[in-house]
Amino acid sequence: MLQNLSYIATIGTAIATLIIALGLIFSRKQLKLAEKQLKQSFEERFNAEYRSILKDLPYQAFMGTTFEIEKYEEYLPAFFRYFDLSNEECFLNNNKKIEPDTWAEWRSGIIWNFKFEAFRKAWDKFQDDGENDLFKELKVLLQDELLHSGKFLSNKSSSIKRPG
Repeated sequence: MLQNLSYIATIGTAIATLIIALGLIFSRKQLKLAEKQLKQSFEERFNAEYRSILKDLPYQAFMGTTFEIEKYEEYLPAFFRYFDLSNEECFLNNNKKIEPDTWAEWRSGIIWNFKFEAFRKAWDKFQDDGENDLFKELKVLLQDELLHSGKFLSNKSSSIKRPG
């Protein structure tokens, strides 16, 4: 009889151990899922901010056409917000706070927008101070892109220079 109880206790211990292990595996998967959802929510806030900024910029800025200089000045606050957002995105990537796929998407959008004269013109306006650290992370990205492609910015963009 004692032998049966020992056998039952061993089986009970094995079952309990298995249940605990399965619970830990399930908990880990739940934590990973929650972490991924938090990261996606965090990243979506940046996408929403980008869409908000787009509403404040003229459509001409994305068509490569120029617009009146008087109107250009009124859009500088929106360009400033865009550069600030892009700089923060660069910072988050450099500190591994966003997913690589998210960074690839954001980075390609930043580079694409800088193909338009309005963005380069606004960038130059904010970089006129020379060696300021305004938008430092974004400046590094743009310098790196210029170094590797050598052609995405016009020659008129004076504040983005090849490093070295």
